Amino acid sequence: MSYHQKKQKIIKRQIQILFAVTLLIAVLLSIGGLGLYDIAFAAPSDVNDYMVQDVCVTSSGTVLSDDPYACPAGSTRRDLQVGEELPYHKFSQAAYADDVQISNSFPLKLGSGQLRYVHTLEFAKHPIDPSSWEAPAEFNYDVTLSGTFYPSYDGYNIDEADGTYAAISGTRDPVGGIQPFWAPGCTFNDAWLLFPTDTINLVWGSAIAQVRIAQTCPTQFDSALTLWDKYTSYTYASGKNMSTVTSWHYGAATVTDASHIEKFFYTREYGLTRWERWERQANGSPLPRSFGCNGIDSHDGFVRRDCRDWSTDIRPDPVSGYSPYNIPIDSRFVPNNLLVNGDLGDGTFIENQPWSRIHYSSTMNWALIIDDPNSSDVWARNHHLAMSCANCLGNAVYQDVQRDTVIVPNNSILKFGGTVWSDGAGQIQITLFLRDANGVIKQRQDLILNTHTGKQKFSGQITLTDATVSNFRYTLYPITNNRIFRVDNLWLARTP
Repeated sequence: MSYHQKKQKIIKRQIQILFAVTLLIAVLLSIGGLGLYDIAFAAPSDVNDYMVQDVCVTSSGTVLSDDPYACPAGSTRRDLQVGEELPYHKFSQAAYADDVQISNSFPLKLGSGQLRYVHTLEFAKHPIDPSSWEAPAEFNYDVTLSGTFYPSYDGYNIDEADGTYAAISGTRDPVGGIQPFWAPGCTFNDAWLLFPTDTINLVWGSAIAQVRIAQTCPTQFDSALTLWDKYTSYTYASGKNMSTVTSWHYGAATVTDASHIEKFFYTREYGLTRWERWERQANGSPLPRSFGCNGIDSHDGFVRRDCRDWSTDIRPDPVSGYSPYNIPIDSRFVPNNLLVNGDLGDGTFIENQPWSRIHYSSTMNWALIIDDPNSSDVWARNHHLAMSCANCLGNAVYQDVQRDTVIVPNNSILKFGGTVWSDGAGQIQITLFLRDANGVIKQRQDLILNTHTGKQKFSGQITLTDATVSNFRYTLYPITNNRIFRVDNLWLARTP
């Protein structure tokens, strides 16, 4: 029996099962055995479930940092919610020595209420540049400061599922930087196709995507064959068996014309769980590479050349929760952190690019610090900002952000936050100023924090009501003299 005959047989059987289930529901409804609410609650999860990583939750509502594949007894599993902190991170297998990639899958919401799904792709250490140590969930995106280019290997995919298909709207990677994916009609929707949004009834199928990677809307598009399938149980490199939706993106309209394939694997537990790149083999070259992934590495003239499996290593966040608003994302996809280098992750710190100081009563000392430069622990490679002053009255560290009225319209809720600690008991003030074009303060929100040696997270919010506001100033005011204050993961975001 050929592959396609087997597929047709499977599809026929799935249709028979679906008909039987539908008939059973109709009978139960007719006798009042089930209510509509119960049926909806018991139904298989929708596309959102495959796009967002799950969390374990206790009966009292406490979110745990445990691996959702096996939640502790007495807890249940649900999707991570919009704006909710990530209690754990997904690490891949080591594709090279000492090399892992971290990916998280979480939702953000547009002002329209539509969801966008963020899948971060972040390295702690990259094999091409072994000196590029950085911390997990620290995004040192490519930046050019004073003519010096600082390479980065971090990135993300932004998915949407507004229409018929789930699709990738854009990406960021170390080769091409920020890359919007356009579809006909100058839209990011249904561009790089993945699979139909009806994941409950999803069966094997295909479509030809019309997509073009460009910074502005193109006039011509490329054709890309897309195949998808759903597996009741797929076995990953970790040995975990999970319900999986897969998508195969070919680099042309046909298998014959394609030079490469990208494969995406989505699960209910983790969202994006695995990625593979395959290339066409000619005269025995290139050779397949396993990269620690299970499964076949050659098929139909193609060989697997790269693979990431994020089911292998689930680690709790070191400060019990990482804000999704930390991530800097191109606002064309979904507005997020408005601060530049808010997590100090680019490894550089130059005056006015973009952070600045106010030396009012004395010198405002500052320094970019690595938590523990001698440690082999990837978490210890985290960068943070340390600051102190002999007389702190009026001294400050700040960043100005110009308001984009499209991204932040009137009556928007602005939220801001971060992490702070100090070398002893102290006080620091965090202020968000909303100013007009002349620098006049129109609105403000202050937070006064008591600090200590332990890291603590803070957050505040303000509703923008003054239409003349054109600038946001995120400001850190040390209050206690001769105290070393440390800050990290600073963010400012408009929330729907």
